[in-house]
Amino acid sequence: MNFREAAPVLNVKSVVVRALVHHGVFTVAPGHKNGFAKLIAESEVRAFAARSKAASRGDNRAAAVATTEQKQAQSGILRVPIPKAGRGFVTFVPIETQSRARTRRFCGTNSTTTR
Repeated sequence: MNFREAAPVLNVKSVVVRALVHHGVFTVAPGHKNGFAKLIAESEVRAFAARSKAASRGDNRAAAVATTEQKQAQSGILRVPIPKAGRGFVTFVPIETQSRARTRRFCGTNSTTTR
């Protein structure tokens, strides 16, 4: 699967897939030639998509709290720099962490509850 085909599976742009390959998350199939599309294993992409999800803007702010790389590694947050100048970072969070944060947000006390 090439970068353009992998991008919709991860719900990101192809430049982000390129950054993930550059970061070492995915491996390029051996024997690729200059000028041709680099291929990555579909099983790697689907396994990563099952484990992690690209963070939305609100999740990026929450992930920014874990500023040190050690904290990010412990929490499973993957922050990958995009190689093009001025592009910044893309943050991937584990899917189970997102669901835990969502339940904490929605399980707060309700102010309209009668006593």
